[in-house]
Amino acid sequence: MTGEDVRYRSGGDNSILKMVLLEQWQNRCYMCGRPKDFTDTQIDHLIPQSSSAAELRDSKKQYSLASSFDLHGPENLAPICSKCNREKSNQTFKGAGVMLLALSKAAKLRPDVIAACNKFGSGTRLSNHLLRSVAADLTQTKAREVFETYNG
Repeated sequence: MTGEDVRYRSGGDNSILKMVLLEQWQNRCYMCGRPKDFTDTQIDHLIPQSSSAAELRDSKKQYSLASSFDLHGPENLAPICSKCNREKSNQTFKGAGVMLLALSKAAKLRPDVIAACNKFGSGTRLSNHLLRSVAADLTQTKAREVFETYNG
């Protein structure tokens, strides 16, 4: 896989990308900063994927983004919890400074996201099984933590 291959795919399986983004952002929702697991995380487009060409052009200018900036590339993606994603919807941040920080972090993490996704290959059967086991393990870990909390 090349850097251009590591991107959000509408209607496709983005599980590997979601897992890698979550790991690279230290298992936290980028909006609220709370720790999240795989099952309660979604992929968010920092600059909304619904942006018109004019809105994208304005965002590139406002945030000094490269002309090659990809709405669906890792430089515009971050893990977000379900609650924050519902609240954000297809809007950008209310503060330009917050958006700039998130875009800057995503750009910095881009090479690591690409490298980690490349380790999984192009969605082979083995990588898909590994991903399912990781997702299941994360769910079981959370269930075990809840059980231990209530049962001392």
